[in-house]
Amino acid sequence: MLILRGTLALGLALWLIPSVRAASDPTDTPKGLRVVLVDVGQGDATIVVGPTGKTLVIDGGNNGRGSQVLAALRRLGAARVDYMVSSHYHIDHMGGLDEVMNGISVTSVWDRGTRDQPSNSSYRDYVRVAGSRRRTVSLGQVFDLGGGCRARVLAYDGNVYTRSPLPIRNTMQQENAASVVLRLDYGDFSMWLGGDLTGGGNGTYDCETTVSQVCGDVDVYRGDHHGSATSTSSGLVANLNPEVAVFSMGVNNPYGHPHVEPLNRLNARSASRALFTTSGGTGKSGFTELGEMTLHTDGRRYRVVGTKGLPRDFYVDEVVGPWPGVGDIVITEIHRAPSTSLGEYLEMENRSGGPLNLNGMTVSGNLGSFTFAASYRLLPGARLVVLNTGIPAKNGGVIGGHCWPFKAITIGNTYDTLRLVRGGTLETVSYSSGFAGGSARAAERVDVRKAATASNFRAATSRYASDWGTPESKNSVDATVWPLMAGVEAVPASTLGGPSLQLYQSGFSHGFQLAIAALSLGNSPGIRVGAVRIPLNPDPLFMASLTLPSFVAFLPPGGQRGICLPLPPGLLGDVRGYFGHFILDPVGPILVPAASDAATFLFPK
Repeated sequence: MLILRGTLALGLALWLIPSVRAASDPTDTPKGLRVVLVDVGQGDATIVVGPTGKTLVIDGGNNGRGSQVLAALRRLGAARVDYMVSSHYHIDHMGGLDEVMNGISVTSVWDRGTRDQPSNSSYRDYVRVAGSRRRTVSLGQVFDLGGGCRARVLAYDGNVYTRSPLPIRNTMQQENAASVVLRLDYGDFSMWLGGDLTGGGNGTYDCETTVSQVCGDVDVYRGDHHGSATSTSSGLVANLNPEVAVFSMGVNNPYGHPHVEPLNRLNARSASRALFTTSGGTGKSGFTELGEMTLHTDGRRYRVVGTKGLPRDFYVDEVVGPWPGVGDIVITEIHRAPSTSLGEYLEMENRSGGPLNLNGMTVSGNLGSFTFAASYRLLPGARLVVLNTGIPAKNGGVIGGHCWPFKAITIGNTYDTLRLVRGGTLETVSYSSGFAGGSARAAERVDVRKAATASNFRAATSRYASDWGTPESKNSVDATVWPLMAGVEAVPASTLGGPSLQLYQSGFSHGFQLAIAALSLGNSPGIRVGAVRIPLNPDPLFMASLTLPSFVAFLPPGGQRGICLPLPPGLLGDVRGYFGHFILDPVGPILVPAASDAATFLFPK
């Protein structure tokens, strides 16, 4: 059996060498599909770029806003637009499309047709510039964006794919109800794009419930009608069950967008989704302002990158786990008495060797709780702030983070017991009078690796705006000495791109040092080098893995890197393996000064 496994290991290594060179680092931005929510103020404009470069533009914002769409297309490197879709004929969606058509080559233009068409000059300009390229969408029509990425038409002008037409004519806000609705799919990633579709609020016809039943579950909801109470019905939320919602609206807009009803439906105590917006709207709580956003996905994970705040990583909902265990995720900063009433926040950090999925984890205190319904993908050493409001102008200058549901929790000023719970208690921080921090000053954890005792917290010594703290940054009082850590995700064959191993090397106290990564079929007795034990056996897989590109490399300054190993389907399937890494210092006094523990896994089928 050992000889057979050794032969397979050598064959695996030879097969992997060209693949590893081309594979992406699983800690980097995923490659494949890109979706941009262009910040056009009070309006909508979305750009979708498929994995082969095919481009779809949905809406162009108001008159004069096409320049922002063109600028975004240039940043994306788009030479032309293959498909343009006008979701409906309101000027804040359609007004900039003629400018886009005049500024870049557009192959085809699609909309809901000519029934009850408007007579304003913006519509006439759109029709004139579109000319013979203009066509009416059809139910079930697919816009092929290459590489397996598709956008399908689910509804337009009251017509619904696989369902009877909806009687929207002469109803309140008929034009919004007539919106073209698309479902975007790439691998296991899915997204709803619904224009201003109505959901029964404010006397409108409820189109959302029927169309969302046809659509089914998605990862990302491109929020209908800028977060208006006309839309984002309870039926839509139940049917789509998104993990992330993204909205576009103008700052201090005259409509009051986003309204509290859709915010509260999406961001509830029992299901707190990630809500991101292009602006602070009219200053309500329940969402996080990110500015213009670009969503990147490889079909298994996705990253939301805003012009404000840090990038946020998520898993698609088909990924089960990896769930945090006891001690994997810890509370690292508590700001309980900010100078502004909306400035409370709590920071948590992943101190394990692999990424964690936070979906289903509860944050609780003496004064409330909420449970994540967003599949945050928290990398080793990464931090997530949860906070009262995600608008920096309202929270004292904290940028980014996850906004908890309205009034879901309050952090006690004098005493509290804060917990992270999933299946059981993962982390507890209790404090009373005399605890570090206080008025306008956060309490920061000194050593992330040590217990959450009062003596392990000190008052922050750095400012982030008006207050003292380091939200989503390294603590100003941090004195953590990090060990080498290793992590593995075994990606199954059913995933877009086939089976692979996602390998994670962390050495936050070992930046710039030469790290050797290796695989093995056993971890005992391991390899002894001086006082250090490398918990991997020197078997054929170990020797073969050392020949692979990227397995011998310097850790970057931040001390973290990842390796993606595409695997041939079935080879070593369900065989237990081990992964680890160690520091090699050929000119220092100790040849191998440090080694990680071994991360165990099963090779995917």
